[in-house]
Amino acid sequence: MAITRIRFRVDTTPDTDSTSDLNMAGHLASNTSTTSAVVDDGTDFEVGQNIKMNSEEMTITAISTHTLTVIRAVNGTSVAQHNDNVSIFKDDSPTYTPTQNPNVGTDISKVYDGIKSKKSLGGKTYTFANHESSRIQRKLVYENITEANKNRLVALFDYAKGQKTSFQYSEDGNTWYTVRLTSNKFPVSETAYNVYRVGINIEEQLEYLKIRFKLMMIGCRKSDKVKWRKTPR
Repeated sequence: MAITRIRFRVDTTPDTDSTSDLNMAGHLASNTSTTSAVVDDGTDFEVGQNIKMNSEEMTITAISTHTLTVIRAVNGTSVAQHNDNVSIFKDDSPTYTPTQNPNVGTDISKVYDGIKSKKSLGGKTYTFANHESSRIQRKLVYENITEANKNRLVALFDYAKGQKTSFQYSEDGNTWYTVRLTSNKFPVSETAYNVYRVGINIEEQLEYLKIRFKLMMIGCRKSDKVKWRKTPR
């Protein structure tokens, strides 16, 4: 997947007041085919954000000046009618996301780190799987960013407290991954007055690990078995 616009957020809950209300003559109808919502200020929102009007949650898929194109009734909520001037709440992605992407050439690795291998005395390789799920790993480097953008990443690091707490990451505003920082150190350098370089390494967190511990012994001869060494206590 090509990186189009990297975003970070803590959760999907639209609980931050956007200060921008619905601005429609009449109301936003209570049907899922009505997907255009005119607001006071379209710059208060981003594509990929979750928003909430009354009890209905929606996801923004496009923005044209002050008109939001949305998917109605997401996250198990029900479609409803919303009158002019209703308050709109949004998720917190702008709080933690710089307004520019990281450098071109970002490391976009994918790993199967649950697969382990051992060689027998005879030189044959055997594998077993703690789990068979892949995960993404990213090494993001932001060059020549402003102090405001640097502070957004610092806020993300402070929220996560290094490796302690996971958060959400997207490369297109539609697909989101639960990730964690891979280090408790946050490397920041000032390359010019109020101009910064920041590096972030993240790794996807797997929600459902299929623990198998399946040792592949196909064709194994008795004299060719793996010798496992006990770990000292």
